[in-house]
Amino acid sequence: MGSKQKARMSAANDELFFINIPEPVDVRKTVLETSQQIVEAMKSYEKYKRIKMEKLKKIDALKSVTAQIKENAGKLRACLPTVKGLPEKMRQEQMPHVREIELEQLNSEIKRLEEELKLVK
Repeated sequence: MGSKQKARMSAANDELFFINIPEPVDVRKTVLETSQQIVEAMKSYEKYKRIKMEKLKKIDALKSVTAQIKENAGKLRACLPTVKGLPEKMRQEQMPHVREIELEQLNSEIKRLEEELKLVK
């Protein structure tokens, strides 16, 4: 093709078309509002991605701390002496004390409930 033919084809392709848009101000306003909504959505998505990355980093840190705790607990168990069981005297002494605490807690709970019932009546 010659340069004259190329110039004619590009001129034909570059023709401008004008279309009448009813209420162009409203269309512009709608386009701007939509653009603002898209920008806000993109910002919230970026915030979501940032939070997700922080969460994953904290989970990794938690996993490493948990592994370290397990390792230290294992070392501690290795250093402590092994005990087969508590002597009978210690078992008998512990049980009444625990029962007394449980009874005191239950009695205080009963008193509190009775007071609430009196207020309701």
